[in-house]
Amino acid sequence: MKHLLRPLKQNEPKDVYLLFQAIPAKEEGFDNDAYGLSKTDFKEFIKHSMDWSKGIGLDKGYSSHTIYVFFVDGKPVGISKIRTYSDNSLLRQGGHIGCAINPILRGKGYGTLLMKETIKEAHRKGLKDILIGCYSDNLSSVHIIEKNGGILEEDKSNISWYWIKPKKPRRSPKM
Repeated sequence: MKHLLRPLKQNEPKDVYLLFQAIPAKEEGFDNDAYGLSKTDFKEFIKHSMDWSKGIGLDKGYSSHTIYVFFVDGKPVGISKIRTYSDNSLLRQGGHIGCAINPILRGKGYGTLLMKETIKEAHRKGLKDILIGCYSDNLSSVHIIEKNGGILEEDKSNISWYWIKPKKPRRSPKM
């Protein structure tokens, strides 16, 4: 299975537009602001999202974030977001990473792979310790986060907060 995680870009093909229409606007704490948009409005959304990734045009209380599209075997199956900067209050509104898979493609391991690749990208962007929140009763997300190294910090008000820390390189034994 060949996969690719890349930032949302201008002139996305129709199948990416359809992916954003398949993932609900608000589901289990993940916000898809492109849901329900016309193709014309989706192009405008992409332009704004590219600005948001640079911290331009953000509404008050929002932090810069980049939206990614996840492809498996050349087909878009999910989206993710990375917030590279957040103050403590924003961290508690979702953390650094959010991910969603097309509902008709769930249960195939794509969520785990999307989270893994998004974590790698967050580390490449300079994030060391990554905070991820999910609803405590969302067992699929809990499983995905834990499978990707998430360590439960607290479970409060129906939200579980996990930290993912960079893996330390293994040292080979001295001979």
